[in-house]
Amino acid sequence: MTTANFVNELRAIQSTYQWYVTADGRILANCETDEDDHVCDPLRTVAFVHTGQFRDTSSQAAAAIGMSLEDCAEVVAAFSFNWHPSTRQGALRLEMLGALGMARKAEPVSGKFFTFAHIFGRYYRKSSAGSTNL
Repeated sequence: MTTANFVNELRAIQSTYQWYVTADGRILANCETDEDDHVCDPLRTVAFVHTGQFRDTSSQAAAAIGMSLEDCAEVVAAFSFNWHPSTRQGALRLEMLGALGMARKAEPVSGKFFTFAHIFGRYYRKSSAGSTNL
């Protein structure tokens, strides 16, 4: 399963689960079954829909749905952290949030995202000529 197929799977199951974003930026769902109440990430939720079994790890879930480890790592990074929308992970995160009907939760909050330009600009200011902050 590719990341594009994964996003389509999320779109197909989005109304079946209660999706939310935690204070630290993780995308999760309440996956209620007859026996247990599970809190799952998007990857393990898709694997559950396909197999009927909950997986302990993201890599097990990815293997169960035929996703490569590289795609698994990208998907996990996208749903685990608040990336700047201009990054590859940020773009995938926006796609996932859109598929889950949560696109408004993806709006960046000033000061929460850092890009290379921010880091470079900060370093450059500190080490410019005449600076005493070396």
